[in-house]
Parts: sequence; structure tokens; C-alpha cells
Amino acid sequence: MENYFGLYEILEVRPFNGLKIKRLEDSKEFDVYEMSLTTQVEVGDLFFGRVANVGDRYELVGSDSMSFKLSTLPEQQRILHTKKFSRFKNMTPIDALNIIRNPMDI
Repeated sequence: MENYFGLYEILEVRPFNGLKIKRLEDSKEFDVYEMSLTTQVEVGDLFFGRVANVGDRYELVGSDSMSFKLSTLPEQQRILHTKKFSRFKNMTPIDALNIIRNPMDI
């Protein structure tokens, strides 16, 4: 099954319909079908997730994820935080758990 785990930046929110997102490690963009997360995030936020090709569309699959509310920061701070996260390559769920547990170590 074609799927991609990683840390994603929210590029566009279509409430109760979907998201346009970008995986930070390689800048690959996806237009995903998703309902619940669209009510919890805003453009500029980051979240860990897995995108999978399901039939003729991409969807977020797996369990609920934690988001980093970077949309509340001034643009320069948001860009700096996003760059820190984008240095992680070939991220695994274990890496994500370590980041969540120790966000100050980034």
C-alpha cells in the first residue's frame, strides 16, 4: 500500500471535507480527504500523520495525531520552528513519539 508517514504542514483547510498538506522532509504535497482534523487545525499548523492512497484519493489513516499550533505564532517564528522540524529525514512513529515527549530537544 502506498503510504507516507511524517510531519506535515497544513497548507489549506476545507472544513469537513479535506486538507492540502506538505510533508516537511521532502516537500511532497497531498490533497487529502479528511473530516475531523479540519475542525482542529489551521493553515500553518504542523501534525504527525500517515497519508495513504485509498482507491482514487489520498486519506489520513491511523490514529489521531497531535498538532503543533504554529498558526498562532508570528510568521518569522513559525518559519523558524518549521525549519527545525524539516531537518528530520525518514521519520518514524518512534521519532515522532520522542519529539512529542521532548519538544525542547528539537
